[in-house]
Amino acid sequence: PFGCLPNHICGKGMMKPIKESIPGANIVAIDYDPGASVVNQENRLKLMLASARHAAADRHAAADRHAAADRQNNASEKEKVSV
Repeated sequence: PFGCLPNHICGKGMMKPIKESIPGANIVAIDYDPGASVVNQENRLKLMLASARHAAADRHAAADRHAAADRQNNASEKEKVSV
């Protein structure tokens, strides 16, 4: 009955160092033992995917803002050169 306990403890213990070394890591613990409900497993996966999509959208928006600022700075520099 305790076969998965060492793996569970080790896995949970590794989450913090991984998240510290890779701040954007999206890690979730999902129990696949007979006592875990399928609904709980699916909900954890859905939450992880939703979090990943949200983070990707945030990164995309930040990249768009950065690109717009670069374009504006380049346009300003061209105006200074042409004056």
